[in-house]
This record gives sequence, C-alpha cells and structure tokens, in this order.
Amino acid sequence: MTDIKASRGAKASHGECGGIPATRRAGTHPMRRLAHPARAGLAPGFPCPPRACNFPLRGSELPTTSFPRKRESRSPFHKIAMDSRLRGNDGRKGGHPMKFAAALAALLLATLPLPAAHAAETPRLSPARTAAEANLVDVRSRVPDIREDIKYAGSDNFVGRPVDGYHAPKCLLHPPAADALARVERALRAQGYRLEIWDCYRPARAVADFVRWAHDLADTRTKAAHYPHLDKSKLLGDYIAPVSGHSRGSTLDLDLLRCDARGEHCAPLDMGTGFDYFDPRANTDTPGLSAEQRANRARLREAMERAGFKNYPMEWWHYTYQPEPTPDTLYDVPVQ
Repeated sequence: MTDIKASRGAKASHGECGGIPATRRAGTHPMRRLAHPARAGLAPGFPCPPRACNFPLRGSELPTTSFPRKRESRSPFHKIAMDSRLRGNDGRKGGHPMKFAAALAALLLATLPLPAAHAAETPRLSPARTAAEANLVDVRSRVPDIREDIKYAGSDNFVGRPVDGYHAPKCLLHPPAADALARVERALRAQGYRLEIWDCYRPARAVADFVRWAHDLADTRTKAAHYPHLDKSKLLGDYIAPVSGHSRGSTLDLDLLRCDARGEHCAPLDMGTGFDYFDPRANTDTPGLSAEQRANRARLREAMERAGFKNYPMEWWHYTYQPEPTPDTLYDVPVQ
C-alpha cells in the first residue's frame, strides 16, 4: 500500500512487492513498466506496486533498464479498465462478459510476476463462474458470528462507493485459510479479543474498478480519509496496481477488537491508522507509533502467525495464509 522509498519513511522490502525505487531510478512510470514487462527487460519476479501481487522478490531481480516513453502509447490495462465496451452484464454496462474475461486474462498473463518456485508455471485467470467452482467458502460457515465489515461492499472505502464484483458483504476464502482463521478467532476469544474482517477474496474485476477510479483524478471525495498527504495521481502504480493477491483466495484484511468480560461489547484497538490508509504510517513496523499502537499491531500479528498467516509489512491489516492453495491462479467470480 505504501511507497517503499526510504525518503518517505518506509523501509525497502524484498518481500511481497519491492523495488519501486528501482523503477523510479530507471526513469519510467511503474505502471508503464508493469504493462510492458518484455519491453522493460524484466525477468520473472519483477517488482510490483504494494497493492499488487504478494510474490517474493530478490534484490538481484531489480530492473535496471528502461525504454523511451511514447506519448501515444497506453498500457493494455488502461484499455481494459477504461473501455466500457469490454464490461460484462453483471453490474457493468455494455459489451459481452466473455470478451472482458478474455481481455483481463491476457493482461494478467502479461503482467503477473511469479516467485522463483513458480516461474516456470503459467499464471492463469480461473474460468470458475461461482464461488463453489472456485472452491471458495463463506467464513461464517466456520465461525457463524464472526464480526464482518466488508468495506468494498459498501461506500466506506477509498473509492467511496460499492466496488464492482461485491454483490454481498461476505468473506470468501479457500477452505484451509478459512479453517486457519477460525482457529485464530477461537484463540483470541479466550483472551478477550475478537477479529473484525474488512476484506477477503477480491474479484479481479474489483481490482480493475480500482484502476478506473484511480484514472478519474477529479474524484477526490475520499482524500482526507485515505490519502491526505498524496496527490491522487500518485496512487496509480505505487498503491494501486492491476493484480491483487486477494484474487487468489487466501488473503484477507482485518482488525482486532477488545471485548468485555462476556465477549458481547467489543471495540477496535488503536492501530495508528484506519483501513487503506495510503501512507508509510500504515507499515506494520513504521516508526512513530505509540507504545500502545505498536503492542496492538504485534498482538494481531502474533495471533495470525500462530495459525499460518504471514503479514505484508507495508499494511498492518493484510495477511496471507501459507502455503496458498492456488498460488498461481486468480479468480473473478463475484462475491454474492
């Protein structure tokens, strides 16, 4: 979620998505490099913006080349995200859904970076049309009363409206991740805490909706709450990218609540920022936090790690279950 440049207060990371400074040093816009990896001379595992892919990156894989800008050229994702004729009929206007799916799949194949262990495998957009076909389960089938506030199903998010693909406020995950999350919830309840879920599986069409929103520079309704220190034009590439690890079905965003003795009245702990706060302050180990805020983030991380989840250091609320059941497959079935 955050720029990894040291000058902005975040420590460079070769974990989930690193190397943004390298793309900046190369003199090209990061989205252009993502859209044209072959032209940019990028090897498998090339760096991606923090909201992108959640794949590991080694320092030796940082790009060092660039290519000339062409004013008339545009990335393939720009065409997909902005051309309404490619949108399907399930909440999108015009066009044929299969044309959209084919175009999106082609884009993902061109831009998805792979970890070294999977570099020889071909990433794919799953043909699944339903959650059942994608083997995604409702977390409430494991914990019926888990607290949920699915942000992208409503208007309390950085887009300021319901996001494409969210037809219901549900948390869908692959069964191993859902089972692990249930273990976390049970352990925390015994200590007087509970989880609150903000987002889980995210359809690929929702990520495309993020990009369309980012291109609309006139819409700054959510600036004060989500990117108060940035111009909106800086979000695309550094914070919003065409691929999200959430679309693989084992990643979720969540908060930690403290409850009363009966576990009925729960309130969120002070974590230092809210959800989707585009700023280095959202980094899990960012300097400048109070002792209480740092302890609260640590409590959440320890509980999640004990069940097999790994935190993304750029976002204190972001966790991925490992090993992922489908590390090279993205899904685009609606949440409903």
